[in-house]
Amino acid sequence: MKQIDISSNTPGREAIFLLSYNILADLFADAQQYFNKTGKDYVSWPSRSMKILNEILSFNADIICLQEMQENHYHEWLAIEMLKYGYTGIYVKKKRDWGAGNDGCATFYRHQKVELVQSSTIDYTDYARTLEKYFRSKTALETLAIPTHSLGLYTLFRTHLNGKHFWVANTHITWHYTHPYLQLFQVKTLISELERLNTQQLPYLICGDFNSGPQSPVFEYLSTGKISQCSSHYESLKQVYTDLFIDNYGQMYLDEQHGLIQSIENAYCPKTVYMDFTNHDGEWYGILDYIWFDKNKLKLTKLLQSMLPSECINVLPNEQHPSDHLPLLAEFELI
Repeated sequence: MKQIDISSNTPGREAIFLLSYNILADLFADAQQYFNKTGKDYVSWPSRSMKILNEILSFNADIICLQEMQENHYHEWLAIEMLKYGYTGIYVKKKRDWGAGNDGCATFYRHQKVELVQSSTIDYTDYARTLEKYFRSKTALETLAIPTHSLGLYTLFRTHLNGKHFWVANTHITWHYTHPYLQLFQVKTLISELERLNTQQLPYLICGDFNSGPQSPVFEYLSTGKISQCSSHYESLKQVYTDLFIDNYGQMYLDEQHGLIQSIENAYCPKTVYMDFTNHDGEWYGILDYIWFDKNKLKLTKLLQSMLPSECINVLPNEQHPSDHLPLLAEFELI
């Protein structure tokens, strides 16, 4: 792994290192049908756990955003270990309407660098249910309130040195890639909640596993602020939302622009460091993970190139990489 300088640091400005990493919850790693192309030793928790801890600590990040953080591993292991190195964590678990599962998102922060001002979370399934009056029927509602209980974890920090404030949103969007309308709904909810919380228009960072590639509606919405009527996604999304919502609310919902359109930027992109993939299962590989930032109030200075061009494309996890996702690391100056 190699850190790449994107721009020079400005004397006197504070810098924040942010790490975003889907660490692969053990409850999913046990599903051998998803990891039949890698060795059992590489997916076993005893083999992966210390590698994950050592990898996280090696980045020396100020803010660490983890996805697929298993509940018992957080409380019984990682939170305890991270405290030894000067980090405190905030954890939120996905709720379950049915079935097994106890993973969620965790955000750690370094005491010496920042203090936590406030935190909150949003459950995308629960939020969909609050919109019941806009849906045509109970069946229509459950199309968007499918109980994935994917979530967003929001944290507001203040730096010790200069008292600067900034928001961090950590999310894990549903893996239902065959339901782009559901993924888009969750990301729209993620952004609207950040806008609601960020009344002072403070700098923001948005990161996580979006389970959506660069050609997806999610990426288009985040990067351009809306789904263009000329987009290949538009008509199919319009049809779905029109069928779900009453009156013309569906098209209004689709056409609505987010308020970050003038400031949001993708840290990892062709003009900085472009990664061929952040997830690799031996058959499919592609980009699912992102760090988005406020380009008007944050200056991107460094990125981590997790997989060097000279390295072979191997299935993940493997001997070097303990998760099926690659970590993303970025340094930002607070302007």
